[in-house]
Amino acid sequence: MSCTHIHLPLLQLEMVIGVYPHERLERQSIDLELTLRLALCPATRTDLLTDTLDYDQVIERARALAAVQRPQLLEHFAGLLADDLLLRFAALESVRIRLVKTLRQEPPIKVEIHHERTRGESD
Repeated sequence: MSCTHIHLPLLQLEMVIGVYPHERLERQSIDLELTLRLALCPATRTDLLTDTLDYDQVIERARALAAVQRPQLLEHFAGLLADDLLLRFAALESVRIRLVKTLRQEPPIKVEIHHERTRGESD
């Protein structure tokens, strides 16, 4: 079986995220990396956007969710994003998400989570 992976290596989202009161006061920059797996991709033969996943729309969805959601945990946002993308894009077979947040302390520490979801799976 052939498949295609679309990799979006570095997107920045601005969002309110965190457990602690100081994290809830203002938006933070979160790094997002996505790998989108398509089970079938006719665009490899047709060269038509309509035969693949429009990653501009995927980026718009990620930014829209970041703008309205105010999760406490990176894990929760990853789950919300995975569910949303799998629901909206029928061509998507699975999604791999990496989120990175820089903790505001000295020295700064980066925390990252990885989440993967396949169509039909639930947590």
